Parts: sequence; C-alpha cells; structure tokens
Amino acid sequence: MTSLGGYGDGPGEFRSIIQPQIFEDELYALDGRQLKINIYSLQRHSFERSIQLDPRNWSHIERLNGTFPADFSVLDKNMILIGFLKSDDQKDLIYRYMMDSSGEIVSDMIIEQVLSEHFAHPNNRGIFHSPFSAGGLIAVSDHSTIYTIWTEEILFKEHTMEGEYQSAFYHPFTNKKLERDEALNLYDSEDYRASVRNTGIPERWPAVHSVVMDDLNNFWISTIIDIEDKFEWWILNQSGELISKFQWPKSKEIQFVVNGSAFILETEPESGLQKVVKYQFQFE
Repeated sequence: MTSLGGYGDGPGEFRSIIQPQIFEDELYALDGRQLKINIYSLQRHSFERSIQLDPRNWSHIERLNGTFPADFSVLDKNMILIGFLKSDDQKDLIYRYMMDSSGEIVSDMIIEQVLSEHFAHPNNRGIFHSPFSAGGLIAVSDHSTIYTIWTEEILFKEHTMEGEYQSAFYHPFTNKKLERDEALNLYDSEDYRASVRNTGIPERWPAVHSVVMDDLNNFWISTIIDIEDKFEWWILNQSGELISKFQWPKSKEIQFVVNGSAFILETEPESGLQKVVKYQFQFE
C-alpha cells in the first residue's frame, strides 16, 4: 500500500479529506479545514501542487458571502466544478460554480441545490441536520454533462455544463420504511428528539444515499435497503440501463472507481486517521 500526503499543515499535508477523486494520473483531495485542494501524482506517488481556495477570490459574489467550499468535481487539469455550502435555519444550500486552477471563479452560478434539511428546536435551542430527509447530489461525466439527483427517488436529470436541463431517466424503487422510534432514537439527545417531533418525521428513508461516476461514465449508486449495515449498490450506464447490483458494507463507502477498482475512504477507529483503500470488483 502506498501513502500520499499525511496529517499536518505543510505542503501536501492535510487536516481533513473530502471527496477524493482521480483525474487521469492524478489524485485530487479537498481539505476543507485548510481551504485547499491537494493534487498528487499517482505515477510518482508524490505531492504535485495545491489549488488555494482563498475566500477573497469570491468575495465580490454576494450569494457566496458566508459560504465555504464543500465539494468539487474535476473537469480537466485547468477547471473544476466547485460547490459552496450555505446554511440557514431550515436547510443547507449548495451553489456550484466553475473555478480555474488558480482558484478563481470563472462562471456565473451553474446549479443551485438543496443539500439537506434541518430540524428546528421548538424553543430555538439550535438546529439538527436531518439524517433521513432527501437531498441533492451531483455527478459529472467526462463528456461535459452534469447530472443532478434528488435522493427521494432514483431520478437523474441531465444538464449542460451551463446548467441547462436536457433530459432525465428514472427507476422505480421501494423506499425503506422509517419507524418513528428509529427516527427519534437515532441520536441520544433530548434536544434532537424535541427537534424531530417539532419538525415532523417522513414515512420513509430516501432511496439514494450516494452517487459515484466511474471512468467509463457509469453511475455507482448506493441505495438504502432493509439490511441495517449494508447498502445495495446499483451500477447504471450513462443511459440509465442497469448493469449490476451488489450489497456492500456501509462502513466501506465507495469514493471513486477507476479501471474496475473501487477506492474506499476508511477511518482507523483508534487514531481517527483516514486512508484510501483499493478494492477490485468483477462482474459477470
């Protein structure tokens, strides 16, 4: 196993890893705490450069006041699609823009999505993120197509890189039933339970937990099923046709897929350190 980077503040080091992904022969990883995207060579197993995410580069965009970079998709070596997170009392919003390799915003807003909803405490004692409400996801193909997903159902909407809607595909899915006791006892907190009762409980879990697009432009979709510790992963081609299904532990969530290998971000229980582990998948 080869290590890249390490915990710290120096060049190529990180204090958090968000959404690692591979483009061509390089690994990109967002460090949300240090506001940078580290880029590593997979051939030389070395740190190459960083994209500094300096808030002064978007301070002129009023919509982005009070936001921070939350996710990204690599389009090519000179351009990324970056998402900025903004929270209010009811929900998290994400605004997506084009950013060049110097960290400059070079487009108008491409797409706005609701990322997640909140539970509000009846006595204004705080808010809680809803772990079982639907939210917005995104996937980007290497053919310069953006797909947006609302996780309540398996419905993919295709957009141009300018955010214009083109078409959609859909798969029927029976969402897992959400029991009231399950919802109320998900966290051991009276404030959480009061917030859930105040806001209300949906009858069912979302259909989709996460979406990954591989290097062949296939979608890898983790769906929420009745088995407590597993997701059922669906692999669909870019037209939405089903290729395969398999069950996989929730604790080993797939981050990206290249050349038939799935890369998993795992956290060591004792130290809390994160590492990327590769698994090989074969389908008939």
